[in-house]
Amino acid sequence: MKRALIKLWCICLIAVLVLSTFAACSKDTGKTPSDTPSTSGPQTSEKPIDDPGDTLEPIKFTIWLGSPDPGDFVDEDECHKFIREQLGVDIEFQYTASDAAEQLTLMLASRSYPDALNLKPEPIMDNYTTGGHLVEIGPYLEKYAPWLYEYMTSNPAAFSLDIEGYKGKFYYVPGQFGYTEDFPCIEPTMGFRYDIWRMLADDPADLPKPKDLDEFFEMAKAMQEAMPEYDGMKTYAFSGWFADEWGAIWAIYALQRFGGAHSWLGSATQADNWKQKYCFDSEEWMWAMRWLNRAYREGIADPEAVTMTMDDYNQKLAQGIIFCNYYAGGWLDGVANRARAAAGHPEQKIVPYTWMKYPESSGITAQNITGQYFPNGMTGLYITVNCANPEEIIKRLAWLSTEEGIAFQGMGVEGVHWNYDADGFRKPTDEVIEMVKTDPDYIEKTGIGKYTIFSNYYGGFDSKGDAFTILENKYYLAESEDQYDLEYKQILGLDPNLTVEFNAARAGVTRDDVFVYETGIEPDSDLALIEKQLTSLQAEYIGKLYLAKDDAEFDRLIEEWRKKAENINYMDYYNHINPIIEAAYLDYLANKK
Repeated sequence: MKRALIKLWCICLIAVLVLSTFAACSKDTGKTPSDTPSTSGPQTSEKPIDDPGDTLEPIKFTIWLGSPDPGDFVDEDECHKFIREQLGVDIEFQYTASDAAEQLTLMLASRSYPDALNLKPEPIMDNYTTGGHLVEIGPYLEKYAPWLYEYMTSNPAAFSLDIEGYKGKFYYVPGQFGYTEDFPCIEPTMGFRYDIWRMLADDPADLPKPKDLDEFFEMAKAMQEAMPEYDGMKTYAFSGWFADEWGAIWAIYALQRFGGAHSWLGSATQADNWKQKYCFDSEEWMWAMRWLNRAYREGIADPEAVTMTMDDYNQKLAQGIIFCNYYAGGWLDGVANRARAAAGHPEQKIVPYTWMKYPESSGITAQNITGQYFPNGMTGLYITVNCANPEEIIKRLAWLSTEEGIAFQGMGVEGVHWNYDADGFRKPTDEVIEMVKTDPDYIEKTGIGKYTIFSNYYGGFDSKGDAFTILENKYYLAESEDQYDLEYKQILGLDPNLTVEFNAARAGVTRDDVFVYETGIEPDSDLALIEKQLTSLQAEYIGKLYLAKDDAEFDRLIEEWRKKAENINYMDYYNHINPIIEAAYLDYLANKK
């Protein structure tokens, strides 16, 4: 199934852990809590099951996340204890040290999967569905979480396969709802080290404020020249984690936003009704790739990027030797910022920068895309046929889909991690606020944001206007913005009543990512194989093009790549999907009016 124009499947296998760390939406919108825009997804204050205070014999429930094991920090965090004791579900997460996509395939072939899988609705999950490996959970949601069931049935194409016998049937609990068109979260974009940028001029008025990516390039070069080494280690303006297939794609994925384009596989623009083009057929994609290669050739991009995994990259960010990052909000950036703060250097934080476009010389004039929102959710909890009692699991976990349960997933346990203030708003304890600000491992230690498994919101507000997540909580925001955030907003002339990140998210346009389409590509079909091969080729050649020594080698690699794509008849894939995408988008626009 393909819902929405582009699925950020690059982060599917770590979304459960990292998306819960996405940074804040707004500190103070200037609105009273009662008229703060609420998330466009469904919400309710009614509990679909009995009060969780009832004593229940816990049921063991294993959930595969597909990410590396983060390690043990506590015997049992308070959130796990609450779910076990109050909801009667003893959750055990399973991790993998190997390639997650490969592990999914192996589990499918051997039927050795656990009770559930929590990840994005990937193409391979179509195989799980049609192969009889998953439980149809629609009837259980209708019984125990009726609001969620009603929401899903109002737009069945967003949550079910467009395959005869499966249309309108639901095989996963959607999660990771959040934000709105007017109050979006930040797109993958660019960010830089605040302290190094600040070194570039004595007078803040003279600091570089790039209007396009070429000006950003020159600024990044000046930053590296200002600090060529740190703690005895060579620094770079740019790096990456290209050893992970999705990491290679992520870099270009972020850069082409400034040209008004986005697509995980190649590129797509609104001007072309979001029809997709493969990488070397897209002006926007090619310009971004040449830009990154230029950074390598001029010595400001780390040559080790092609051999590093995300863990390696995170380590360099945390060490303070990479100055510019493909900013994603609180995720890579947040981990690095907490690490630098913990080391006594809060001024070394990475801040987002979205106030730029492609240069005029590129011939690409589209508005930059800086915001996004997800009314259909981003992840899914798939319960497999190996689960002994799926109905009872749904019944017990359904409380998590209420406003109280959603807040629990994003804020932690009432009375332990937070309490209500005099006005009925959630106020984290001072200890929790400090941990979230400074401890990169706060999720594992507290459980806050770790158990985002059932119709959770990784961003947005409840019906009262209270934030669902710790990172958007007004008390946390009041403490988390330090003197460097305030100074940065003042220098750039940003709205002082909004966080830096929320200012950045609203700098350009919010991505129109709510229309739904089905490609009709069957699992394991020739077109499905072409799509998979094109994705692998894209990741492979990003690494090769990144290291190209000159234009001649770059062009040779492009031709080599093109021939490989032609040999697998790559245009068969695009000729199939693009009429479907365009028709769906035009229909969406017509209905929107």
